Amino acid sequence: MCSSDLEADDEADVLLMVLGRDPRLRRIALFDHVVNNADRKGGHLLPVGPELVHGCDHGICFAVEPKLRTVLWGWAGDPLPASLLADVENLAQALRDGLDDVDRWLDEEEREALRDRCRDLLREQRFPLPSGHWPAIPWPVF
Repeated sequence: MCSSDLEADDEADVLLMVLGRDPRLRRIALFDHVVNNADRKGGHLLPVGPELVHGCDHGICFAVEPKLRTVLWGWAGDPLPASLLADVENLAQALRDGLDDVDRWLDEEEREALRDRCRDLLREQRFPLPSGHWPAIPWPVF
């Protein structure tokens, strides 16, 4: 079965998932930081089963200046699990090696900002905290 064969779980309560630090959202929270997502709302989280949540609507990403706005702050300041650190290291290595898709779609400043976010995550080994320089949560939240 491919993921496109899955249907949305209409019974899932996304608000409870966010407030309850649902472990299925942890990787999406990290993804949001890596891509500098400025618009992660609750309605952009699509539960499709007991073990899977898709994130969608990534149209406001990859800005050079920090703009992270997300409803997924439940892990702020928490240590990054080894598996997620490995994912960031793999991405950082791929960026060093050159990724055609990244080179094709991002300009040099955006690529450097992406590399910087990966380096910062690997150095700190923690989920980021809100900066306090802009609203940390997008509006509306759903």
